[in-house]
Amino acid sequence: MLERLFTSKTRARILKTLIFNPDRQFHLRELSREIKITPIYVKKELQNLQGLNLVLTSKKGNLSLFQINKQASIFAELKSMFMKTEYFGVKKHKNNKIMMQKTLLFFTAIFISLVLMPTSSPTEEVSGLGIEILNTQPYPAINENWIVRVETTGTADLTIKPINGTEFGRDLEFLEIRCGNQTLNYEWINSSVFIPDYSCPETGYEISKVMTVGKHALKFKFGDDVEYS
Repeated sequence: MLERLFTSKTRARILKTLIFNPDRQFHLRELSREIKITPIYVKKELQNLQGLNLVLTSKKGNLSLFQINKQASIFAELKSMFMKTEYFGVKKHKNNKIMMQKTLLFFTAIFISLVLMPTSSPTEEVSGLGIEILNTQPYPAINENWIVRVETTGTADLTIKPINGTEFGRDLEFLEIRCGNQTLNYEWINSSVFIPDYSCPETGYEISKVMTVGKHALKFKFGDDVEYS
């Protein structure tokens, strides 16, 4: 019911999951799997909800963790709304009192949707492309392999480009790009690694040998989505 009332299916599912698990922290992929929505859209909605002080974030190593803000001014109202919706979904009532409660719930949900930021369409939320860097290590050890773990959703061209003064061939020796245990073919285009139509249902790995001391950075462009390591 709430998915029809909220302007965003992702927003409704995120809030429901976090509100019903108020003491639990979720990382992005975990929450994405829980609500069955592409990570890129979950990430955007989490940013919106953080801006409204409804979601708190913290760090555990390289992972960002998300949790409902129980101190938010409308937390109690949101919790009540979701609990009532769950109750109505299980039990069927036909008296006028229940109909009045449903009407109140309808306008409450509409109000919340108007307050929150606009988002992508429901179709885009389910079928969109996405990329997530699972680990970052800006100061990798010299003469050792730097392994960047990547997860993607969908199929798109993948470009890996050194940035901020980092160069392949000088600072990093690119070794391979893998999907799970499978080594993939790639091309060199403008000093960047290019993999056309990249699609990997497992964790991907970009592996380079570190040749110089200092901070190194890579840009991963998957379709129109960009992440950095």
